[in-house]
Amino acid sequence: MHSPLLHYPLKDISNDNLRRLSDAVLQSYCFEGLANFDKEAALENERTDLWSLTDDDNPESLQGVRERRGLGADVQDEELMARVFELENGGLLLANVCRNDADETLIEVFSTEVHDKTFFDNWAGYLKQFFYWANARYFVCWPRVGSEGARQLSEIEGSYMADGFWAGAMKNIPLVQNHALEFRPFSMAEDWEWYEREYQAFLEQNPKFKYIVPISDEEELEEACEEGLCDIALYKGEKLGMVMAESSAELGFDGVMISDIFIASAFRGKGFASSLQRGFLASRNEQFAFVCGYIDARNPASFSNARNQGRALLRQECYIPING
Repeated sequence: MHSPLLHYPLKDISNDNLRRLSDAVLQSYCFEGLANFDKEAALENERTDLWSLTDDDNPESLQGVRERRGLGADVQDEELMARVFELENGGLLLANVCRNDADETLIEVFSTEVHDKTFFDNWAGYLKQFFYWANARYFVCWPRVGSEGARQLSEIEGSYMADGFWAGAMKNIPLVQNHALEFRPFSMAEDWEWYEREYQAFLEQNPKFKYIVPISDEEELEEACEEGLCDIALYKGEKLGMVMAESSAELGFDGVMISDIFIASAFRGKGFASSLQRGFLASRNEQFAFVCGYIDARNPASFSNARNQGRALLRQECYIPING
């Protein structure tokens, strides 16, 4: 089991080391086919994302963690924060305790080191010991798509690939529309109950998707509506489905992130998924240059749909079980 030279909360990191970690995150992307890539803008976005892990470093949030986990005074506040570890070889490791939609506790890991089996063989024991208070179930990391490290991690017993970041330039998205579909803004007053009812019916038929394709909550929908990025699609006057998105600065682009695509049961499996997404994007073709979204690897139908829309898998999340 390896141990670091020193460690400290992320809030105390130097600008140089934060940039190094941001660059390491950027190296986990596969940029094939992605033109007009501004590395400095992308680095700034990754830096902002990493720094956001300090957002809960305040007394109220930390007390909430203590109460939720039943932690005593023997666990210091700084132990609950995202942590930077400086390694003997000059490398950096950042680890943060978080939870997923299934309320499982995770230790998310970023590093300047290659994420492969050797890396976790060396550091899993130390990280598990350091974050003993969390009783985490999985390590989570983002090995480069198609890399040897990704292959090794995928072969660890109990590991699996989860969220994939699918993205592409708007100009590469086939925006040929199905003119039988009509789009209008989603209305919380008119459409929320329909969406909630249809989603619950979907879950009854597909219970395994509860955490793979979670329902969007009212607050998320309201924010998307305010931004003008949530539409209902109608087919012959009937509600066929909805698309929800948010503006995004991922990789430094002026982009749109699709966060929910849902089709009502009466129309599911009839080839409307592509038309629904294309129709939503067609009206925003001039507004955004980049289209992206996270899709769980256990949802192959959505993977295929994203690929058919000209998007590619740029980044892949991997879950690795914490044993013992």
